[in-house]
Amino acid sequence: MRDWIFSIYTKLIARKFGRFGKDSFIHPILNMECPENIYIGENVIIGSFCCLMTVCLPRRPKPFLEIGNGVSLGAYSTVSAAQKIIIGDNVMTSQRVMIVDHLHDYSDIKEKNYNKITEGEEIAIEEKCFIGANVVVLPGVKIGSHSVIGANAVVSRDIPPYSIAAGVPAKVIKKYDFKLNKWVSVRKL
Repeated sequence: MRDWIFSIYTKLIARKFGRFGKDSFIHPILNMECPENIYIGENVIIGSFCCLMTVCLPRRPKPFLEIGNGVSLGAYSTVSAAQKIIIGDNVMTSQRVMIVDHLHDYSDIKEKNYNKITEGEEIAIEEKCFIGANVVVLPGVKIGSHSVIGANAVVSRDIPPYSIAAGVPAKVIKKYDFKLNKWVSVRKL
């Protein structure tokens, strides 16, 4: 019965997106903003209480958010694009992940609030990455394919392919060694 309700919910919501791929599924309740600029691939699973948004601002190019095929976005996660975010195929995130390509401008201390949004910088998460629980991915970051980001990390700079990164700020702690066919501490490389 529950799957049937989720299926109806998905069909109702799917029409609002720029593209919504075959066999993709949304767990209720999804918070979304400007979904016409969001493109979702096939076989995507979006967890409960996620937020997908493109921030449409005056006099700025149309934002773009693309979620590739086979992506699984964990519950309570937020993906917010003011410019461009691309999540590659078969990426998996745990719960409460935040991926944002923009920040709030607080440079003018005379402003009553900080609702003004910065320009933003493109984020790319390449294929087959795993993003752990409570990770924050900041503007301008590229996470290379087959990389793993440890729980609670803040990714503020690029992570090369086949890397494991952790910490605040996230740093590469292991890389995959193809000769040894295993993950090796960066100190041993």
